[in-house]
Amino acid sequence: MANNKRLLILTDALPPSFAPRMSYLINQLSNKGYEVTAFAIQQPQTNCNLPTGNAAVHNLVYKQRFLQLVGEVLFNYKNKWFYKAISKAIKGQKFDAVLCSTYETFPLPAALKIAKKLNVPLIADLRDITEQFGNNYFKNRHPKFPWLGKWFADIKIRQRNKVLKQAQAVTSVSPWHRDFLKKWNSQVHLIYNGYDKELFYPQLKNNTYFDIVYTGRIIDTQQRNPTLLFAALQELMEQKQICPCFVRMLWYTDEESKAAILDAIQPYPQLTTLMRFCQVIPAKEVPQLLWDSSVVLVLSNKACKNGPQGIMTTKFFEALGVEKPVLCVRSDEACLANTIAQTNAGLATTNVEEVKAFLLDAYAQWKQNGYTHQAVNPAMKERFSRQAMVQQFEEIILSVIK
Repeated sequence: MANNKRLLILTDALPPSFAPRMSYLINQLSNKGYEVTAFAIQQPQTNCNLPTGNAAVHNLVYKQRFLQLVGEVLFNYKNKWFYKAISKAIKGQKFDAVLCSTYETFPLPAALKIAKKLNVPLIADLRDITEQFGNNYFKNRHPKFPWLGKWFADIKIRQRNKVLKQAQAVTSVSPWHRDFLKKWNSQVHLIYNGYDKELFYPQLKNNTYFDIVYTGRIIDTQQRNPTLLFAALQELMEQKQICPCFVRMLWYTDEESKAAILDAIQPYPQLTTLMRFCQVIPAKEVPQLLWDSSVVLVLSNKACKNGPQGIMTTKFFEALGVEKPVLCVRSDEACLANTIAQTNAGLATTNVEEVKAFLLDAYAQWKQNGYTHQAVNPAMKERFSRQAMVQQFEEIILSVIK
C-alpha cells in the first residue's frame, strides 16, 4: 500500500514562501497517508502560505554573509551546511525515498548525499534550469559583472549534472526540459506545473470593465515581450473599435517590472490611460482576480538557442483552470504555444492583426454577456491539473522504491 511510505523532500523553498509545485505535492501525499518530512531554507516571502497537510515542514535559517557566499562558490558550503543540519534533524528516522526539487541546483548535492547515507533512491525535480533563460540571463542578473555570473552558474551546472547522473529518476516541467536533461539521465519524466481544480475553476460573473490582467514580474523584455499587445491596442483605439473608458490593463507586479513596462509602452502614448499598476497579491486571492478578468495576459518570446526555452509559466495553467481567454505574446512557437493550441486556451501569436482579432472577439463577448469564457478542451485541460501532477509523482515514487 502507498499510504505507509515515508518520503523525505528537500527543496530550496517551502511555504510560507511561494512554492506551489512542492506545497501541493506535500499536501496531497500527506492527505493520502504518506509520512512526509520536508526541509528548505527560510525565504523572505511570507504572503503565499499554501497548505502542506499533515507533513512535517521545516524552514531552516541560513544566514548568508559574504564569506559564506565565497565558500558556496568555491567549496559548496551551503550544501554541506544543509546536509549536516538535516542529518542531525532526521537522526534515527527511516525513509523510503528522497525527492529534491530545485530552481537551479541547491540543494541537489546535499540531497544526493542524504539519499546515499539512507541507502534510498533519489528523485531530482528541476522546476527551472539556468540554460532555459539564454544569454541575457547573466546580463540582467549580474549587470556589472555578467562574466562572474556565468562563471558561478557554470559551477552550479556541473554540480547539478553530477547529481543527475546518479539519480534514480529525474522530473521536469516541459518537453524541452525533458529532452535537454536526457543528456545526463535517461530516466527523465515530464510533469507539468498546473492548476488546482479546487481553486481554479470557471465562475462566470458580470464585470464593469474589460480587464486585461497580468500577474508576475518582467525582468527582461527579451524574455517577456508585451509590444504586440501594445501595438494592437493602440491601433484598436485609433480605429475607435474599443472604448478606452471601459478597457483597462491591470499589472500585478513589482516596482522593477513596472519600470520595464513603462519603458516598453513609451512608443504607444495613447495607452497610458489604460494602465493600472497594482501590488502583488497573496496566492489565495489569484482565483478571484482571474474570475474578474476578461483576458489573461501571458508574456513570452520566441524560443531560440540564445533566448528563452521551455518556459511554461504557472500563470497560463491557472488561466486554463478558470477558462478565461489567454493571450500569449509573443508566441514562443514551441512548448507553450503548442499547449495553448492543444487545450484551445486562447491565442499564442506573432503578429498584430491576430492580436486585434482576438481582443475584438473577447471584447464583443464581454459587451454581450458582461463576462468572457474560453471554450477549452476539457480532456486536455484535465491533463494539466495539480491532481494529475500528484498522480504522476506518486507513480514515479513507487517505481523507484520498488
